[in-house]
Amino acid sequence: MDTSIQQVSVGAVLDTSIFERVNREVQAYVDQLCAACESPRVLEAGSGSRSHLELPPTATLVGMDIDQAELNRHPSLDDSILGDIQTYPLDPESFDLIVCWDVLEHVSDPMAAMENFARAIRPRGILVIASPVVHSLKGIVTKFTPLWFHAWVFQYLVHGGKHNQDWQSGPFRTFLRSSMSPQSLKRFAQARELQVEHLHIYQAPIQQRLRARHFAIDLAFRIGAPLLKLASFGRINPDVTDFVMVLKKPRAEAQFIPAAGAMARSA
Repeated sequence: MDTSIQQVSVGAVLDTSIFERVNREVQAYVDQLCAACESPRVLEAGSGSRSHLELPPTATLVGMDIDQAELNRHPSLDDSILGDIQTYPLDPESFDLIVCWDVLEHVSDPMAAMENFARAIRPRGILVIASPVVHSLKGIVTKFTPLWFHAWVFQYLVHGGKHNQDWQSGPFRTFLRSSMSPQSLKRFAQARELQVEHLHIYQAPIQQRLRARHFAIDLAFRIGAPLLKLASFGRINPDVTDFVMVLKKPRAEAQFIPAAGAMARSA
């Protein structure tokens, strides 16, 4: 059952605090989990070189990435896995928390990664997924433009031509499969008996900042966005860019409640 689902679309007002707000919302779920778990085991899936969430000192943080250099740059890891989140055989029910932040869009088979996570999460554990919205203007542009264009946008339009240390190993190839849309992930969760605890769909500051700084981009957005929404019959929403979702695996005994009820009715 979906509980506490929040879908928020930020309007045209520049809100540079949205990332802090998103992190704060997810952090509350992480804090609740860690309070109930003495020594949580945490997987940063596609960890890169930094973490998005705060963990208690008792947590064991395992980073997983296909790039050893990225794992080496991460200052907080207790252990590391050099492997692909789509194919590496994670041990069943081996993590209390799995965080996959801005990674699913870079893999060719996000559902394989999600199946891997669903097997590896422990009962009462949570899975945090953050990613761009596939059916958004950002998603469409990112999906159908080459890698060199992504690098150019971030270096010259976002960072004003300055070198950004966070992009030492990127940008990375982007697939943005439809199977990783919020709607598809909700269906996945329902089929795997995972609870959708939280869903926040929002407009990231980068899109607002580009419109505020560049008149041509803002003009193109004002003209093209309504046409894109109309042409897609509302399927593509230009006013959102990203989402974060929190999935929870129920207690093992709770998973048998429906079956018990069915047996009682048949009796």
